[in-house]
Amino acid sequence: MNENHGWGIDYSVRQYSQFLINKIHGYEPAYMDYSRLILYLFDKPYKFFGSDEDRYRDGIALRHSYAQASGDMNILEWDAGCTVLEMLVALANRLDSDIMGRPDIDDTFYWFWIFIDNLRLRKYTDDRFDDYKVNRIIEDFLNKDIMYDGDGGLFPLKNPMRDQSELPVWMQLSDYLRENYNF
Repeated sequence: MNENHGWGIDYSVRQYSQFLINKIHGYEPAYMDYSRLILYLFDKPYKFFGSDEDRYRDGIALRHSYAQASGDMNILEWDAGCTVLEMLVALANRLDSDIMGRPDIDDTFYWFWIFIDNLRLRKYTDDRFDDYKVNRIIEDFLNKDIMYDGDGGLFPLKNPMRDQSELPVWMQLSDYLRENYNF
C-alpha cells in the first residue's frame, strides 16, 4: 500500500492539485487570490490539435512527477485527461528547466503567471471571477481562435513573422522568446 494509506483516488487528486498549486504560487501572497481561476483550469480538459499532443503528454507526465515525489501512486490511476492547468504548469516547467532555467531555482510560477497575463486572465481574482468570460478566453485559446499576432493566446507578439494561430504552442513559444528574450 502506498503512503496515502488507502484514502483513494479522490484524496490523491486533491493532494495532486495542491502540488500543482504549490508550483505556481511561488512565494508571492498576491497569487493566493486566484483559487477560483486555478480550480477552473484544473477542471477544464486540455484539448489539442496536431503536435500540441506533446503539451498534453507533458501535462500527464506531471502526475508521474507527483507520484515519485509524494509516493502517492494512486494518482496514476486517475483516468482524467490532461487539464488546462496541468498543460500550463508543464509548459511553464519545461520552459523554465529546459530553456530559461537557472540551476537550483524553480521559476515555474514566474512563467505560469506570464501565461495568465498573456491570456488576460489576471483580472479574474476570486472576488472578480466571471465564469462566462474566463470560459470564453480559455475556449478561444484551446480552439486556436487567436489573432495572427498571437493575441488571445499564450504568446502575443508585436511583430509576428507568421500566423500564430496556425502554429503549435511550442513554435509560438519559440517566436515569443525570439521577440522578447532575443533567442
